[in-house]
Amino acid sequence: MANKIEFENVTVKFNKRWLALDNVSFTVQKGDFVFLVGPTGAGKTTVLRLIYGDIMPDQGEVRIDGFPLKKISKARLLELRTKMGIVFQDLMLLDDRSVFENLAFPVRLKGDEDLMRRVVSTLKDVGLTHKSNELVKSLSRGEQQRLALARAMINEPEILLADEPFSNLHKTDIDWLIEKMNNYNELGLTVVLSTHNFEVIPRVPRARVLSIEEGRITLEH
Repeated sequence: MANKIEFENVTVKFNKRWLALDNVSFTVQKGDFVFLVGPTGAGKTTVLRLIYGDIMPDQGEVRIDGFPLKKISKARLLELRTKMGIVFQDLMLLDDRSVFENLAFPVRLKGDEDLMRRVVSTLKDVGLTHKSNELVKSLSRGEQQRLALARAMINEPEILLADEPFSNLHKTDIDWLIEKMNNYNELGLTVVLSTHNFEVIPRVPRARVLSIEEGRITLEH
């Protein structure tokens, strides 16, 4: 069960010079909703990349349910990632494929035989059933963001990671997105979300907020 996330004195350097994270420590418990807030370049994306094992710390430990990611095998890491849903900042959708195919792809990777039911159900959940056969590049930015969230959720993860999901969206799309993620969290999903949009934070009153500046956590509440 991918429930608890621990950072202990984590430091990350890029190109051996740029200090992306500097001695960062925090814990995310199962069912938490955590906002990572701070300006561009503060280290928010680096935190998310560490959680899903895209990079490893230069110093300190990142642990998922007590297991250090530095010691994890490639096979175990891939297994762990199946318990995580990720909304990337640049979405990483398959622009030349249909909405349906974008959702079917991760289901096929997991080997789920009930592909049609899962895709249809997920499309309905994010309000994109009527767009099923359209190419991704024909969707609005808000619709693409809904699809990215749907792709992250289709394999029923235990942890949702979202990197700046509100960028370049209209207020109505932002309102829909934060309400949907709040609903998922109320059902037990752990959510870790990076943003510089402070206006969304009051929409999740129980959420924890980690403020990051220049690679350091400057405030936690």
